[in-house]
Amino acid sequence: MNNFFIVFGSSSSLILRFLTSLLLARYFGAELFGVYVFLLTLSEVISRLFDFSLFHAGIFESRISNTKVSFSFYVILFNSIIFFPLILLLLTGISFLSFENNLNNILYENILFISFYISIKQISNSGIALRGIDNSLKLFSLMQFCNSLFPLAIISTLIYLESISINNIFQFLLFSEILFLLLFISKFLGNFSFDSQKIINLYKFGLKAHLGVFGKILIHNIDKIIISIFLPAQIVGFYSIAKSFTELSIFLFNMFLIKFRNKLLKFSQDLKFLRRVTYKELVKNLILIFPIGIIFYFFSEQFITLLYGKEYIFSSNILRVIIWSNIFIFLPSIIWNYFYVLNKPNLVSLSILIPGIIGSVSFYIFIKYLGVQGLYLGYYFSIILTFITTFLWFVLSRKKV
Repeated sequence: MNNFFIVFGSSSSLILRFLTSLLLARYFGAELFGVYVFLLTLSEVISRLFDFSLFHAGIFESRISNTKVSFSFYVILFNSIIFFPLILLLLTGISFLSFENNLNNILYENILFISFYISIKQISNSGIALRGIDNSLKLFSLMQFCNSLFPLAIISTLIYLESISINNIFQFLLFSEILFLLLFISKFLGNFSFDSQKIINLYKFGLKAHLGVFGKILIHNIDKIIISIFLPAQIVGFYSIAKSFTELSIFLFNMFLIKFRNKLLKFSQDLKFLRRVTYKELVKNLILIFPIGIIFYFFSEQFITLLYGKEYIFSSNILRVIIWSNIFIFLPSIIWNYFYVLNKPNLVSLSILIPGIIGSVSFYIFIKYLGVQGLYLGYYFSIILTFITTFLWFVLSRKKV
């Protein structure tokens, strides 16, 4: 039953966010949708940079030292308030950079709302994550569902009324996050007693986990921002749509990993068994990934035009190329589960952070000098580098088994 709530919360959230993006793409058109993708990606990147993975720390501390969820939530709340001026200052600095399609001016006009949105989003995301650890999986899945449903409901209503634009969309996204917090924040309220040692422990563990998070940001999010610097906003929109299909297919495979994770946890003391199960899971999923790639390769044009319209036909060309990256994205996630069970999150961080830094620099160079063709090369370079690094650590760790 617990697995059901986890699957329901995650899948419903992904589908609702996909529908929100679909509605905005059809309403805005390719250029304005690309602008929206840039602003949203920038806010997501900054949000993750300044949350310091405190919700990961809260989960860990609640299990080893009985730190209350409400205590971790208050620390995250104070962290968001303290770093709000720095987020505002950072966005102001970014708005003075040179982007295609006058994106810096659009960012400057929306700085205040985007800054508030980033801070509130940090709190709501952390609240959802923390709720999943205190035997409240029903509420956890409901919070995931509502956090994605509210913006979809508000945006679809505004589209129907033709009252939404690129200049006011973050006002409504901010309203959605505030509404969500007002409904669910009471679940975390309680007495807060200051404990400096607990706060230090949260930041210590959070910063360690943050290295891996930073690597994921570099691999999976920074690409859209780099594209925005050198290529037209339409390309950002086309690329985002193509990438959303790969993320959707990766998510479906991740749902099948729940049974694999449970098996790893059950036999966590038998290292040889863990390794053997991991090998079998790698081979099985490698076989399953190919049919997905073939379907999207031959029918990408039909999928794109049916859902988004002919204006986005170029997304199908991008999708045909990047859909095969699923192999290099998904298989490492199987090995990361193996590392987590062995209590070696540092190997996960190293597998992600180093390729993330090298890949981001390479992506920047490829895009700058090769344009759209550089997009494909840069994308695959960072993904394959992560794949190779992860397998290298997996092979080297065999000596300790």
